[in-house]
Amino acid sequence: MNEYFQTFGRYNAWANGRLFDACAALSAEAYLAERPAFFGSIHGNLNHILVGDRAWMARLEEVASGIKSLDETLYDNFDALRAAREEEDARIVAFVDSLTAERLGQDLHYKSVAGDPFVTPVRYVLAHLLPGAGA
Repeated sequence: MNEYFQTFGRYNAWANGRLFDACAALSAEAYLAERPAFFGSIHGNLNHILVGDRAWMARLEEVASGIKSLDETLYDNFDALRAAREEEDARIVAFVDSLTAERLGQDLHYKSVAGDPFVTPVRYVLAHLLPGAGA
């Protein structure tokens, strides 16, 4: 089963690279323009996706995420956000590469950003974290 998540870990990194390539072609005005989306601009939405990925990876790795809220702005400019996205994607790929069948069969005990406790199977968390893996 880990080969499945490894495939989607790499797909996630590839898709994020394509997304950031497309965003790099936008003017600053278009990239930062307010849009009818949950986190305003394209930049705001890309920040949110990174916030979510960092929160989930911290839970999976059992370390503090430092995330205070889901609408937190981690990076104010595109280049810094892109570099952080690439680092996070490498982190995700390394994590799925290290997964054992035992770990995939375990439950993840964690707290939401608001502090509420949850228990979710690790494989379900990965299906949420990695686009396409839950399909």
